[in-house]
Amino acid sequence: MNSVFKVALFYFIPSLTVNGMQTQNDSAESKNAIYAEMFGNGFFYSLNYDRCIVKLNTGLKINGRFGVSYYDTELWQAPFTVLNASSEINCLWGRKEHFFETGFGYSRSLNVPKYKPYTLIDFASIQLDINDNLIIFSNFNLRIGYRFQRNPDGLLLRIAFTPMFARTGYYSPIKYSLIPWGGICIGHAF
Repeated sequence: MNSVFKVALFYFIPSLTVNGMQTQNDSAESKNAIYAEMFGNGFFYSLNYDRCIVKLNTGLKINGRFGVSYYDTELWQAPFTVLNASSEINCLWGRKEHFFETGFGYSRSLNVPKYKPYTLIDFASIQLDINDNLIIFSNFNLRIGYRFQRNPDGLLLRIAFTPMFARTGYYSPIKYSLIPWGGICIGHAF
């Protein structure tokens, strides 16, 4: 009887462990993602970190996202260095690898003139007083799109319509304009 018990333990316990590990890995979902986004709320590009905050059994997930970008550009025929930080809260509906994604976010960019002094820039009724400092732009954005995320530890692809509500009046009255925009992402979920 003792030898039968040892044989059963020798064969039965390892098979339970291996099967349990396979089932656990197959059902595991990635909670984190890093990715690069072209356009989107980083304007031209952004490097992003995304984390699942809440997951419900109904297929709904709520994710938080933070991204940064840094680039040189020309605004109003003047060279600028731009540092942009953006954040988002997104809701994902779907199962397994395919998700409908919607959410809202906020971006803030610091625009530093490369050559000084600039005193007044006038562009399509936008007047910005630079005064040898930096210009700060703020905008709100929406996201409506599709997300493919292979789980666990896999490919992440996103494509979305990301309209921006950008401030266009820097003196009274303050106005916001809707700017149609979009983005495409590729990255890794883990």
